[in-house]
Amino acid sequence: MSARGSGLGGNGSGSAGNSQTPLAPKRKNVDTACLACKKRKFQSRIYEMVNEDAAASNSNAGTVGHEAQYRAPYHAAKLIEPRIDTTRPSQWTLVPASENLLRELLKMYFLYEYPTFTFFHKDHFLDDMAAGRENFCSSYLVNAILAAACHAYTKAAHRTEFWNPRALQYQFLAEARRIRELEAREDSLTTIQGLLVSVITYNMNSMDEIGFSYIVQAISMGDR
Repeated sequence: MSARGSGLGGNGSGSAGNSQTPLAPKRKNVDTACLACKKRKFQSRIYEMVNEDAAASNSNAGTVGHEAQYRAPYHAAKLIEPRIDTTRPSQWTLVPASENLLRELLKMYFLYEYPTFTFFHKDHFLDDMAAGRENFCSSYLVNAILAAACHAYTKAAHRTEFWNPRALQYQFLAEARRIRELEAREDSLTTIQGLLVSVITYNMNSMDEIGFSYIVQAISMGDR
C-alpha cells in the first residue's frame, strides 16, 4: 500500500517523508499550562481562606466583613424575604402541609434554583401571591415551584423516591399535573412559567424526555 496520504493528521497529498500536523501539544507546553493553572488556584481567595489559621482568623471578627461568604458552608445560607414570611402559600395548593413548611420550601427554591433558572419575576410573583392576584401567580405555578424545591429539602421523607406517592415532591407534582389537565385549553404566562419550572423537577429525576416535552409545550403556548 502506498504511504501517500495515509498519515494521520496529514493533508492527504504528501508522502510518508513529509512532516505531519502533531496530534497533541508538546510535553513542555502541557507542563507550562499546568503550572500556570496551579499558580492561579493557589492565588485564589478561597484557597487562602481555607488555609488560614482558624484561631487567628477568629481573633478579630471585625476584619471578616465581606469575606464571610468564604468562611460559611453553602448549606448554611438562609434567604431573608419578609413577603414569604407573611404570605399564606396554602391558599395556592391542596397538598396538606403547614404554612411554615410551604414557606421554607419557597425560600429554598429562591435560594437554590431561582438564581440559575429565572423563568419568572420573583418580585411580581411574591407580590401577587401575597395579594391573591393571578397576573403573575397561579396555583399551577406555585405547585410546580414547591415540587422543584423539594430537591433541597433534606428533612423530607422519601426525598430521593420521586415515584413514591408518599413523597412530598410527588404530591406537589401530581397536584400541578391535575391543575394543568383542568386548564389544558387555557394559555397564560404563569402556565408557561410553570411548565418550565417543572422541567427542573423532571430533569433532576432523570425523566428528560418528559421535561423536553414540557419545553415544547411552553414554546408552542408562547407562540400562540
